Amino acid sequence: MKVQSGRPCGEFPDHFWHAGISSSHCDENWLTRRVQVERTIGNDVKTLGLSVEDRGVWRSSGQELHEIHGCSDVDLAVTPATNTLPIRRLNLEVGSRESVIAAWVKFPELEIQLLSQRYTRLATNIYRYESNTGFSAEIVVDDLGLVTTYPEARIVSSHCRIRPDELELFTSHTNPNVPTIGRTSGTA
Repeated sequence: MKVQSGRPCGEFPDHFWHAGISSSHCDENWLTRRVQVERTIGNDVKTLGLSVEDRGVWRSSGQELHEIHGCSDVDLAVTPATNTLPIRRLNLEVGSRESVIAAWVKFPELEIQLLSQRYTRLATNIYRYESNTGFSAEIVVDDLGLVTTYPEARIVSSHCRIRPDELELFTSHTNPNVPTIGRTSGTA
C-alpha cells in the first residue's frame, strides 16, 4: 500500500531552494517495500529508487545495498511522514519504548546510511523520537497514526496521501500483529 507521498520544499544553508517528490510503499505489516525519491535543486535533478525483499535485502538500480541489509524502515530526511511506518508497526503501549534501525536517506545528497532510532509512546497520540545523531522530538499523530506535528518541520501530514480505497487498510487489519490505531472496537 502507498502510505506517503509528497512534494516537500525547503531552503538549505547554501540558499538554494529544493523540491522533492517522494513515495513510500509498505506491506500489511507496515514494513517498507519500495521508496522513490526525486529531488531538484535548480536544474539539477537526482533520483533514488529503493526496494526491499522479504529477507531484508535492499536494492537500488538492481544492486544490493549491503550497508543497510536488515533495516525494517526507511527514514526520508525531508519528511516526518515516514515515522508513521514504525509507529504503526510497533504498536507501542503508552509508556513503552522500542528501538529500530532505519535506512536514512539524507537530503539533498540522497545518500543512505544506517540510523538507530528509538520510539517511546508518551500518550495515546504522542511519541518521543530519538536517533543516534542526538536528535530527539515529540511527534504528534492522528487517530490513524499519521504524523500531524513534528517540531522544526514545515512538512506535516498534509503531505501524506492515502487513496480512499486504501484507507480500509489503516483501520481494519485482521493481522493481530499489526497496530490497531484508528480501529473501532468490534470491527474486523
